[in-house]
Amino acid sequence: MLPVPASRVTVRGWAGVIRAYKFLMRPTVGQRVALGEMLRDHCSLYNGALLKAPDGK
Repeated sequence: MLPVPASRVTVRGWAGVIRAYKFLMRPTVGQRVALGEMLRDHCSLYNGALLKAPDGK
């Protein structure tokens, strides 16, 4: 992953202050598959937790 400035803002005359970074991902095929599986599992876990919440939201 390579850090890339997300935005440059001016704060009280200070130009070019980096406030945040975005990381560009360039996963391999295997890593892309693993990331997809993890996302699916986390979505399932989150949705299951929402169903079991006392207020049902």
